[in-house]
Amino acid sequence: MTSPTLVLLSNLDTIHGEEVIRHLVDTRQLNGYNAAFIASEPDNTRYFYTKTQAFYKTTGINLDCYIDFESGYNESLFQEVPGKPIVHLSGGNTYRFLQGMQQRNLETKLRQYVQNGGVLIG
Repeated sequence: MTSPTLVLLSNLDTIHGEEVIRHLVDTRQLNGYNAAFIASEPDNTRYFYTKTQAFYKTTGINLDCYIDFESGYNESLFQEVPGKPIVHLSGGNTYRFLQGMQQRNLETKLRQYVQNGGVLIG
């Protein structure tokens, strides 16, 4: 089992933020894998998702799962998370994000994901 990894990243749009993610992808040999994106608040146009998805593509990661706790939440999408080596938590309203997790009792599942070797970035 791979050791738990939690990356606290305040802004992906920095050279150091990008370097950290590239380093994780390289050292964990994750090129070619899929990843999930969990929105901290609704993003109807998916602007931040699309932007983050484009960055991950440059690392060889396919960000193919978009989860929004408030707008159109789908439990079956969250079931895909444990199979993804990376979960990216978007920036934004932390209170709304935590509230969405608590309302669905997902804190334990996300904690277990990290304990099982998943990489949580956000």
